[in-house]
Amino acid sequence: MITDEQIQEVVRLVEANFENTIYPGDDNIGVHHIDRGFKGKHWKDINLQLLMSHRDELGSLTSDAFRYYLPAFLLGILQFNKNLDSFPENFIPLIIPPLSPLDKYSYPSDDRLFIALDSLSKEQKMAVGTCLKIIAEVYQDDDDPIALAPAIRYWSQYVS
Repeated sequence: MITDEQIQEVVRLVEANFENTIYPGDDNIGVHHIDRGFKGKHWKDINLQLLMSHRDELGSLTSDAFRYYLPAFLLGILQFNKNLDSFPENFIPLIIPPLSPLDKYSYPSDDRLFIALDSLSKEQKMAVGTCLKIIAEVYQDDDDPIALAPAIRYWSQYVS
């Protein structure tokens, strides 16, 4: 069982490693309604209501905005786990490597958004991997509804 202290430790790790992430600019958020919801907002200011109202539009973010808001998405899944319905299912496939014909456990993803994560620092990648491992423990009673296994398999390579 994961403790509140362990969750807070991961929150601090993610916040520390993403604190200097540069905002992509108001004209580089995305299309459709998502740009209005996220425009001008720091990733730390993303709340449950915003996550829920835009859960089906994550693929509309630009690569820069997706990378910028990544910590908000991860921490949202971790901290709001009982209130998110389909947000995790919409987000997790975006951080899994693109479908490989050799990997029967792969899930289709948005290559453009996944490739944008290559520019994360090694510390940021480690924070993503660590956060996903804790998310898996938080969701352990679920029947892997959010494709965590392939995400953890990929991001674990960055966790020492």
